[in-house]
Amino acid sequence: AKKINCPTLLMYGNLDKNVSREETDEIYRNLSGIKIKKVFEFAGHENYLAGIYKYEWQTEIARFLNHK
Repeated sequence: AKKINCPTLLMYGNLDKNVSREETDEIYRNLSGIKIKKVFEFAGHENYLAGIYKYEWQTEIARFLNHK
């Protein structure tokens, strides 16, 4: 992550059993440049677009892509 300096959107499901919050926070801290972290509080390691988070996922993607 320390070598990444392009705009980055990091999405994380707070109930993820494969990746810990600490790991995600460490990755985020080490990113350079514009970065946004979105935490889905009641999601696990899943496809946000296919589930109940579809609208929220789309909103976050649009917000990230439109970020100036």
